[in-house]
Amino acid sequence: MAVFGKGQPKKTFKTIISEIVNRTNDNTMRLRRIEQSAQSINMRMDSIEQNFLEERKNIEKGIAEIKDLLSSHERKITETEKNLQEIVEHIKKMPKNEKLAELEQLVEIYNPLKSNFVTKEEAKKMLEERKV
Repeated sequence: MAVFGKGQPKKTFKTIISEIVNRTNDNTMRLRRIEQSAQSINMRMDSIEQNFLEERKNIEKGIAEIKDLLSSHERKITETEKNLQEIVEHIKKMPKNEKLAELEQLVEIYNPLKSNFVTKEEAKKMLEERKV
């Protein structure tokens, strides 16, 4: 890089213009590289932003699905608890072992297959036989 001043050979107007043009061209190329780099960074940022938005949408969708699933399970649990309460109430109303034993004895007493019941005709016949 040449500095204008003492100790340097004198430059002509043409060489100065040429040097200015060369420096301008160098600076223009540097600016283009910087612009391309900035454009590339902007494209990457846009791509990252798109990916981020898509991931966010997917995550929100997943969260909504999980919420729906949790609500469904909560309804099923509530329904199961209600059914269990009904079963417990039904079991509480069922007879105890002592009551079942009493019922068995009554069934045995009145069981037509094991009991010997008398028909009207048989009773009349037995009464007539006693009268004699």
